[in-house]
Amino acid sequence: MRAGRLLSAAFLAMTLTGCSAGGGASTALVQIYDDGPDGGMFEPATVVVPPGTEVRWRNEGAWQHVVTTDRSVIASEPAVPEGFQPWEPALLRPGGTFAQTLDVEGNYLYWTKQGDGQRSYGTIRVESP
Repeated sequence: MRAGRLLSAAFLAMTLTGCSAGGGASTALVQIYDDGPDGGMFEPATVVVPPGTEVRWRNEGAWQHVVTTDRSVIASEPAVPEGFQPWEPALLRPGGTFAQTLDVEGNYLYWTKQGDGQRSYGTIRVESP
């Protein structure tokens, strides 16, 4: 079952990357699945997109999840490239979505907090083709 979700998530991310609603903008999808009652996981965990891509997170789980680049949690390294304002935590209820357009090249580290204090991380690398 999990392998099927992984393949499905990877296919959706590849399918949506490069699609545009009416021009040159592209979209990438990251799905959030429950990892037990107190946590979540991102699929795919790493995404590479061109500048200007809208990254959309969708909660596919049964519990709420947060998507954030809050620097106070991951202060050991920059969460976003210099020149990009980190986004506020987005609370996603089951079936909910959150989108962020990424214009600045570099690495974006985001996370969701698990109930026991552990965090699941995801990475987006924005680079020109």
